[in-house]
Amino acid sequence: MPEIPTLPKPEEEQRHLIMVVSDTDVSQFDLIAQLRSHKWEVIVFDGISRMMQYLPECPKPPRLVVIIGPDEPSSVPRICASVHSSYPDVPLALIPLGKNPDDLPIDSINAVAVVLDPSAHPSSLMQELEDLVWSGEKNAS
Repeated sequence: MPEIPTLPKPEEEQRHLIMVVSDTDVSQFDLIAQLRSHKWEVIVFDGISRMMQYLPECPKPPRLVVIIGPDEPSSVPRICASVHSSYPDVPLALIPLGKNPDDLPIDSINAVAVVLDPSAHPSSLMQELEDLVWSGEKNAS
């Protein structure tokens, strides 16, 4: 389980929290490094259950939750419901690794703000995620 951050220092309060949940190893996924390069606080959870355990203890609301390649696409609505029960306005993005986005169950597609094509250029994926972060900022104000 990721280490739960202590109370944020003033400079950390300004950093947006991005949660990434995946059933696969994403440590080498360039997108994680790109998110961190934006000076965002990024927490990566190895599995849905880890994220669900952490949500109630999270010291600040996430600005975005990214779901990467769940082994079971039918789990996406459950993830979204868990996040939205604590943080109703947080957008969720789904990146279905190894799956064609067109083949996902309709309830999984409807549960997230956007489904991103994992074969898209990394800069395109990053732009979509940035747009979601800033849209979350407007919703939070």
